[in-house]
Amino acid sequence: MKCGESDNRNDNYEKNYTDEKFFRLLIPEASPLILDIGAHFGESVEFFRNIFPAAEIYSVEPDPTSYEKLLGKFPDNPLKAVNAAIGAKTGSCVFYQYDKSHLNSLYAINKSSEDSLGYAEFCEENKTEVPCFILDDLITKLGLENRRIDLLKIDAQGGEADILNGGCSTLEKVENITLELNFFDFYSKKNSFYEIEQFLPDFELYSITKVSQNPKNFRTDWVEVFYRRKSK
Repeated sequence: MKCGESDNRNDNYEKNYTDEKFFRLLIPEASPLILDIGAHFGESVEFFRNIFPAAEIYSVEPDPTSYEKLLGKFPDNPLKAVNAAIGAKTGSCVFYQYDKSHLNSLYAINKSSEDSLGYAEFCEENKTEVPCFILDDLITKLGLENRRIDLLKIDAQGGEADILNGGCSTLEKVENITLELNFFDFYSKKNSFYEIEQFLPDFELYSITKVSQNPKNFRTDWVEVFYRRKSK
């Protein structure tokens, strides 16, 4: 449905937008400090290093197999990396592993999912214990208590609220946040803007940068969003 000049504005946006322009506009520092939670095989590390070659990136990945692949991907430029989950408590926690490793999570896949496109019902699940930190304790472990964090990236397959809830002190030092929010019933835990924004009173939603629409029932499955610290 067309409405006013929205289509023209969106067309112009598509012509002008690039990821590099977006992040360089919002993070003007040449060597930003980036905390990458849910690093998987290092896709985000590669992405941000292409935009900010001098970036200082700390990566966190709970899955041991993915962590080893992450380390092996950057042999010439070693990572500052931690093999642990970030969640609701410091200690250890149950971690759910799947044959599609990007779906691994602290929350189990919902095998009765009505939004799944065929994977959830038949997925093979393995449970393992992994080390876990709340976000504030991770920052202490990394020695970043007195550092400004230019970008906090979170991709935790449903665990985003737990991470933010454990990071009250950390969030005081964060300038920008990019995170993925799952709205579908694929996991035992969904996200909502209301829940997430309870932990972000000093931030405002700047952009919905990516949207995944479900071809079966036309709902929005997940979005990638970008929050900025509010101007004082």
